[in-house]
Order: sequence, then C-alpha cells, then structure tokens
Amino acid sequence: MASKTGGGNAAFHNFHNDFAHIQDPNERRRLALAEIDKAPFGWYHVRAIVVAGIGFFTDAYDIFAINFVTSMLGVVYWQDSGSGTIPSSSDTAIKVATSGGTVLGQLGFGWLADVVGRKRMYGLELILIIFATLAQALASDSPSISIVGVIIFWRVLMGIGIGGDYPLSSIITSEFATTKWRGAMMGAVFAMQGIGQFVAAIIALIVAEGFKESLQTAASASECAGVCQLAVDKMWRVIIGFGAVPGCVALYFRLTIPETPRYTFDVARDSEKAVADVEAYKSGQHEGSPDEVSRAAVLQDSRQRLDPPKASWADFWRHYSQWKHGKVLLGTAGSWFFLDVAFYGLGLNNSIILQTIGFSKGSDMHQVFRRSAIGNLILVCAGAIPGYWITVATVDTVGRKPIQLMGFSLLTIFFIIIGFAYHKLSEGGLLALYVLCQLFFNFGPNATTFIVPGECFPTRYRSTSHGISAASGKVGAIIAQTVFGPLRTKGTVTKTNTAPWLNHIMQIFALFMLCGCFTTLLIPETKRKTLEELAGEVPGTKNYDPESAGHQRDGLSTPTCACPDSLQLIVPAEPDVSAMFSTPLDDEQMPSPAIGASHLSIYLLTLVAAMTSPLTRPSAFLLSAILAITVIVRPCLAHGGHSDKIPEDAAISADALDSRLWAHILLMVLAYGLIFPTGMVLGIAHSRWHVPVQIAGTAVAIPAYFLGHMHKGRQFKHPNIHASFANSLVLMTIVQVALGAGLKLHLEEGKGVIGRIFGGKSGRYGRRTIVIVHSWIGKLMPVVAWTQMVFGGIVALGFCRGDHTGQCLAHFIMGSAFIGYGIVMTILLLVGQAWLRRTGRSQEFFDSCIIAAWGCVNTFTEHRWGGPWVKNDLQHTSMGIVWWCAGLLGVWLSRSRRGSPRRNILPGLVIFLTGWGMSAHPQDLPISSMVHTVFGYTLMAAGATRIVEICFLLKDSRGGSEPSSFQHLPPFLLYASGFLFMSATEEQMQVLADNDVTHVSYILILFSIAFLLYLFVNILLHLYASYAWPDDETNGVATAKYGPSGGVSSGGADPRRHSRRVSSVRPEMGPRPGPGWHGRKASVINHVPYRDTEGSTSNIPNGLPRLPRHRVTDSQQVRDAEEFELEGLISEEEDENGDAPKGKGKNLVKDGDNV
Repeated sequence: MASKTGGGNAAFHNFHNDFAHIQDPNERRRLALAEIDKAPFGWYHVRAIVVAGIGFFTDAYDIFAINFVTSMLGVVYWQDSGSGTIPSSSDTAIKVATSGGTVLGQLGFGWLADVVGRKRMYGLELILIIFATLAQALASDSPSISIVGVIIFWRVLMGIGIGGDYPLSSIITSEFATTKWRGAMMGAVFAMQGIGQFVAAIIALIVAEGFKESLQTAASASECAGVCQLAVDKMWRVIIGFGAVPGCVALYFRLTIPETPRYTFDVARDSEKAVADVEAYKSGQHEGSPDEVSRAAVLQDSRQRLDPPKASWADFWRHYSQWKHGKVLLGTAGSWFFLDVAFYGLGLNNSIILQTIGFSKGSDMHQVFRRSAIGNLILVCAGAIPGYWITVATVDTVGRKPIQLMGFSLLTIFFIIIGFAYHKLSEGGLLALYVLCQLFFNFGPNATTFIVPGECFPTRYRSTSHGISAASGKVGAIIAQTVFGPLRTKGTVTKTNTAPWLNHIMQIFALFMLCGCFTTLLIPETKRKTLEELAGEVPGTKNYDPESAGHQRDGLSTPTCACPDSLQLIVPAEPDVSAMFSTPLDDEQMPSPAIGASHLSIYLLTLVAAMTSPLTRPSAFLLSAILAITVIVRPCLAHGGHSDKIPEDAAISADALDSRLWAHILLMVLAYGLIFPTGMVLGIAHSRWHVPVQIAGTAVAIPAYFLGHMHKGRQFKHPNIHASFANSLVLMTIVQVALGAGLKLHLEEGKGVIGRIFGGKSGRYGRRTIVIVHSWIGKLMPVVAWTQMVFGGIVALGFCRGDHTGQCLAHFIMGSAFIGYGIVMTILLLVGQAWLRRTGRSQEFFDSCIIAAWGCVNTFTEHRWGGPWVKNDLQHTSMGIVWWCAGLLGVWLSRSRRGSPRRNILPGLVIFLTGWGMSAHPQDLPISSMVHTVFGYTLMAAGATRIVEICFLLKDSRGGSEPSSFQHLPPFLLYASGFLFMSATEEQMQVLADNDVTHVSYILILFSIAFLLYLFVNILLHLYASYAWPDDETNGVATAKYGPSGGVSSGGADPRRHSRRVSSVRPEMGPRPGPGWHGRKASVINHVPYRDTEGSTSNIPNGLPRLPRHRVTDSQQVRDAEEFELEGLISEEEDENGDAPKGKGKNLVKDGDNV
C-alpha cells in the first residue's frame, strides 16, 4: 500500500495514491490544488517573484527612460533648427508608439498564452524587449528615414514585448502562488515598476555626471554643439541600452520555468504532468518527468469523466455574455481604462511639478540634466515607491477591492481640489497634492487593476481576459497622451502659464476617477480565495457554476465529496469578510438598494448635465461628486456583518475584536474626535488651515469607514443603532465637505442651479444662508460624532438591550450632559467672559435656566407613569423637582440690579445635592456601589468648588481677564463626573466584576480620560484665541494702557493706530470685519465696568482684543477671513447696503473709533 503525503506541495508526488479513494477526477484535481494553495511561502515563490519582477523592472525602465531621452534627442538632432528641442509632435509620437505596441502585445500574448500555454510564450516577449532595446540604442538617422521614424518602429516592437509581459507575469505568478500571499506576490512583481523608474533616474544622473565636463561647455540646449552634442548623443544611447541588461539576466530563468500546474490541469488536462512540473520547479529543474504509465492512466480517466468547456471564441462569447461573468470583465477593463487616462495624463505634467520644486532649469546643460534626474528621483521616492510597497504589505489583509475603491475615491477628491482650486493653490500645496496622487495611484488602483484580473477569471481565459483589461488601460494612456496633452495648451500660453487649460483637464480626470469608483463595484473581492473558487468551480460557494466546472456535462451530476473530514479542503476556513463589496452585486441582489437602476440613472443624468451645462462645469461636477459618493456608500451599508455565531439571546458573538475593527475605532476617533473638532475651531477663527484640516479629516475617515465594514472577529446583530446612526454622520460629512468646497470655490459665480443655490452673482443672501448652514453643521458634527462613538462602544460590547435600555439611556445622557456642562464652563472661563458682559446677564442666569428646564423634563420622565413606584424612581424624580425649584430661584437671584447682573450659588448647590444623592444610590454589586460613591463625591466636589469660586475667589464679581488656577477645578470635576456616570451601568459593572478589576483601577483610568479631554479642550480654546486675536504676551501691560471707556489712557498712544487694516471684534466670535460695528457694539460692552479678582476696574476681559505695542495687526487673519467668508464674517452693514467693496476698505479703523 502506497504511503500518503504529508501535505503541502508534496501532495503532488503521490497524487494518485493520496486521492485514489475519490472517484471524481475533478474532485481529485481540486483537492490537490487546495494543497498547493495551502503551501507555506518558500524560496520557489521568491524565485517566481524575482523572475517575473525583473521583467516589470525592465518594462518600467524602458517606458520611464524615454522622458530623459527625448530631451536629449532634441539636443542631438534638432540643432539645425536653432532650438535644440524636439518638436512636441515627435515627442508625443515616440511616447505613444510604446503604448500602441503595448496594446497589441497585451491582446496577442494574452490570447496565445491561453492557446499554446504560459511556458511557451514566457521569455519570447523578453527576447523581443531586449532586441528592440538594443536596436534603439544603435539607431541613427539617414537621408531616407529620420531618427524619429526609426525609434518609433523599434519602440512599437518593444511595446509589443512589454504588452506581453503584463498578462504572462501576472498569470504565472498567480497560478504558482499560495492563496494566503497571492496578492502580496503579485503586488511585489508590479512594485518592480517603481524600482525601474528609480533606476532610470539613477542611470540618467550617472551619465550626466560622467559627461559633466563636456556638458558644461554649453549654457543651453540651443548652444550644445561639438563635444557637448557628442556627449549627449552617447548619453541617450547608454540610458536606452542599459534597459537590456536586467532582461538578459532574467531571460534564462523565464525560458526554463515549467508550465503552471493549473494550465496543465485545466487546459491540457494532464494531472501527472502538472505534478511533475511543480516538483521540478520546487527543486530548480527545468521540466518534470512523470511516470508515463501512471500519466496515461490518469489522463485517460480524466478525459472520460471530466469535460469542462474547451476554450474557443464561441465559448468565450457564451461565457462573457452572461452578466455575472461579463460584469467582472467590464469592471476590470473599465477600471484600468479610467485609471490610465489620469495616471498617464498626470505624468504629462511632471515638468510643471519639477519647476515647482526648482529642478527644471540650470546654468548649463550638465545642471539641466542633473537637476531633471534628481527631481524625478524625488518624485518617485516621495509618492510612487511608498505606494507600491504599502499595497504589497496590505493587499492580503485589507483586500483588493477596498484599496481600489479607496484609491479612486481619494483621487476623485484630489483632482477636484487641483482642478477647481488650481489658480489658488500655492506651489507647496500643488506639490503636496501631486505626491498624494502618486501615493494613492500606487496604493490604490494602479496596483489592484493589475492584481485582480490575474485572479478572477477561469483558467482557460485568464490570460486573454487579463490582456483585454490591460489593453483597455493602455488605450486610456494613448487618449491621455494624444488628446489631453495638446489640450493643456488650449488658450493663451504665457511664460508664467504654459498650460492654461490644465485646471479643466484635472476636472475631467476627477470625472474619470469617479467612474472608476463605479466600475470597481463590478469586480469581486479576491482576497484569500482560491482561483478555482473565484472561477466558480467549487461546489458550495456562491459563485459555483456546474457547467463551467464540467460537473453537469454529458449526464454527469454535481459531485459530492466522499473524502473524510480531514480532506475537506475546498471550502474556505474563514467567512468572506468582504461581503459588503461583493454580496450587494450578486445577480439576484442587483435590483436591491445596493446600487439600483434608479441610482445609476440619476447619476448618468447628472453627468449629462455636467457635459451640456452652459457653466464652466464646477457646479455639475460638484453635484456629480456628491451624488456619486452617496451611491458608492450604499453598497457598503449593505454589509450586515455575519451573525451565524451569535447566540439567540445575545447581540454579539464571543469572538474578540480583530485588528481591522481596532483600526476603524482608532481612525474614527482620530478623524471625528480630534481632526474635525480642530477644523471646526479653525473655521470659527477664520484660519486658512480650516479647509486643509477638514480635508485631512475626510481622508482619515474614508478608509476608517471601509475598515468598519471589513472586520472579521466579533460579529454583531443587525440592524443596530451604531450602523443606523452612521448614515447621519456620513451624510453630515458629505454635506459639510460639499458646502465647504462650494464656498471656497465661490460657486455663486456660476449661472446654473448650483450657482443659484450659492447665491448667484447678484445676491449674497443665498451665499450667506449656505455659510450659516455650513457653519452650524460643522459645530454640530462633534456632538453627533460623540453620540456615534457612544453608540459604537455600546454595540461593540453588546450592551443596552432589553431591560437595560432605560438605564443606559439615563447614564449616557446624564453623563454626556455633565461633560457638556463642563465644556461650556471651560469655554466661558477662557474665552467667553466678554460675551457674558455683552448679554448683560451673569453665567448663573443661563445655568439656572438650563437646570430648571432639565428638572422639569426629569420630573416627568424618570418614572414610567401607570407603573408601580420603586425607591429609585422616587429618588430620581425628587432630584428633578429639586433642579427646577432651585433653577427658578437661581433665575430670580440672577436678575440685573441697576444694570449690574448678580452672581448666585444655586447651580453649584444643585450640583452638590445631586452628587450627594447619587453617592447614596443603592446598588447590587459592591464595585458598582464604590464607583457610584466616588461619582457622587466628585460631583459634590464640583458643586462645592463652584460655590467657593463665586463666594470667596471672585467675591460675586464677574471675574478678571485671566482665570486663576482654582477656577479650572469645577469644570474638570464635571468632566470626571460625566465619565464616571457614563461608565457605571449594571452591565459595565458586571464585566468588571467578572474580570476581577478593582474600582480603584477603573476610576483612575476614567480620571485619566477626563484629564486628556480637558487638555484637548484647552488646546482648542488656545488655538481659537491665537487666531481670533493677536494676543498679548504681557496682558498686564496692555490692560494698563486702556481706560474704562475702552479708549487709550493718557499713558501712551494707541498701538492700534500703527495698523493700516485692523479687524473689528465681535467678542464671542473673534474677528468681525465691517465698518460701523466699533461704536455700536462697543457701547453695549462699555456701559458695564469690568471687575477683576481684586474688585478693581479692568478693561480687557477674556474675549476682547489685547493688542501689544510691539505687534502690528495687519494680519493674515483678515486676508483669510476675506477669502473664506464663514459665518459672522459678512457684516450687517454690508448686507444692508450691498455697497461695501469686497476685500477693500471694509476693515479700516478710523481715528476715534473704539474697539
């Protein structure tokens, strides 16, 4: 009896013995391939990557090197014209020739690899590349043919070889790869393109240094003659010829590689030969030598029992005429086409970017070539190479489809910004966006469009389909080079603006990236799936197609696996974690809300409007972007998680949170907890950093959103409050970004619908409304985000269900209220005192009103009316009664007396009593009693310190310009009280008790969180104050200079007179331009004297401008305010009169005005 193998690729050695008990040859083949897919990563995998990668290195080198060569050809062959520059038509023809040949090679070699085999074609394309490369290096012109014609001929031939390398390298790598690391292996092969670009720039730099002395004899290309011209002629030949060197190294290994096992299995149907070939490849031999007797027996059995469809044009059309197969080819080909239009189109603008970073010119020809090489090295290292290798590191964990969709989405945003704000971007901003585009091209669709077509098609058409997809991309590259290249110079070309139509081209590229988002939805997620499963050949999977698998031909029925459990290898061991991307697009679900015909029809109508609108099209593009993002998000929302492991009486499974879900949590906290609040404060302060920060928040939130739908590990029941409420946050983000972009781009200047929405050219009230809406959405987003974070914690832990719902609502609402009250107190303490003075009320007046209202609500909601009263109901209701009774008294005591509002201790006393009541709240668990006790004491301390502050520190005065250290204590204790109460539900306490966590550790952790939040709030308020007012480092000196009326004391001249343009100030908002506000608003403030902590008069409370003698206020804030125009920036006088000229004269301070 023959022994069986131990698994891995060794399964091939005893293939017939291992699976002899399985009668179906297809099942035996499938199990053997499953063993290959499970094989550990070994040196033979590394060899496959290197052999295929060297080809891609050569391809990229040859394509990228021509950018250096064409400028050198101009110096050598166009000196007679006096310019030393190659004509643009010749330059374009040389570059397009490569792309044209690539299209032919991708289609031809892709088809031949499916017909005659991968091995027979692999190496031929490299021979073609080497031969054509050397021929180019030796080319010369003659009277009968120009150098351009010769180079075009050889580059077409070279392009055919390069085109053949795309499908062959991709397919061979995927068919030799293990399933677990297939994406990384294919990505590493494709990443050699970045290395090829890098080496091309290095070789260009080396030859420039090698011919330095000769090149320094000429100051410009038109003067490069004699030794300089001879040196340049040698340089371009060396650069081109070097491209053949790595190809020669890889040629031997390509010619000796065995046939891929899947081709031998599925097309040649020779199982024993496939076994021998793989064993030969593992051992470094050229070709396997199977046992001929066994081979003949297995081959005969396979031909009788296994009859999958044979490759033919009729079968090809039949296969892809089915939507479930045709949509995949449409998705891969369409994505590659849309990508390459923008990818190659952006590459046309390298000269502009090099000029931006100062590497476009030089004092002599050596400096010109040297700086060009260094500049290209910088661009490649800054964006391209990192993007490639980030993809390699993440493609098998994050997945192909999420990376591609994320890339297309971010590129859409980047191109919109470049296109619509091109003339407003600084050089640094343009460079940053260019680098980001390069990064997310390669950590995005540029890599995944190469990987996915090598995985998702059946073996008999895998190479042909990959060739069709790749050829579609190169057609897009040809369009970019021939159509968009000349379009750049449409309009009036000047020395400072060599591409006047470039911004419109970027807008068009944004549309192509948007279309790429939609074609991405058509492709499947291929991560961690076998090639047979993706081809629909594995029974029990959703893609299973019995006819394609050969299971229902000639009367054969679908097989059932007769093997033992240990051999049930064809079903994946883990669930499909990318169901959110693939499931909504199944045929039976296509009419569902994922992306229905109504969504697509609306979007197509919008695109028609974009093309036919009489506008310059920013409005239609903006509407398209908003609509498209909404449609893209819909399939993601269809991800319901997997609920097969969740017990009937639970909301979550017992699994742990996986790394992707943790990444989602951290990124969402970063985006909505830190970045967006910072952007909100910068927007209120009218900082120019407002928009970049909001864009950064959006860039972080997009991948975080997708990660939340891609998690494995813990499963959650759907629908749940976190998933449902996410729609509100996503919608607010979309509207906020869209309105902000519209305001920044001044879309009211358009004539279409969007222009009218934003106010139109003739009116400002429409724009003012948009400004206010945008501002309030920005201010509400932190509140909504906080709510969503709370919901996320609840859902992640499976809390707040059934009888626990009411308690959860009480704890989280009340705890959030304490934290919110603390934040309001912090704002009023640090920057809000001037606003209080303007209202003519004391802070306790507003506190008492809110306490009274809150008490009324609690009085009638704490007890479920109609039900029995319990002791906790009575205690909570009595607290509500105390609140509204004390609140009414506080309102009365805070009333103004002879124009001076009064302080009182009622809010502090109510907080103290509430803490005392909660400290005595009865609990079932000891740890719960301790946490509630500490919460009560903390709240009592907050109330007591507030009373001490008012009575003994401030002595009933309004307070001074700078808070004392003690005044930070009451708001901080409110923060801590809020976190303690939010974290004291019965379910939370039970978890702590089950895990032996002491109350001391728990409380200290909560206090630490409160410290961090208080720090962050203080940082935000400091940031606001820094931008809102040019603050004084010596507050006492500035205070001494101003008298009670707000004017200047006799001690010195008003330092504000040194400013030509000083923004007037609205205390609660910071800078507020507009003539006439000074006297009218200041009079409201100045009629009440300000009192500091000593009871003396002070004129500069927090919230008013403190302008130092040494600082001039002709500041950037005014210019930024005029540019962005957020809420409060448009003065009432300008709105009423409509005469104030924009940006001029409206911020001048006249002599005698008081601020």
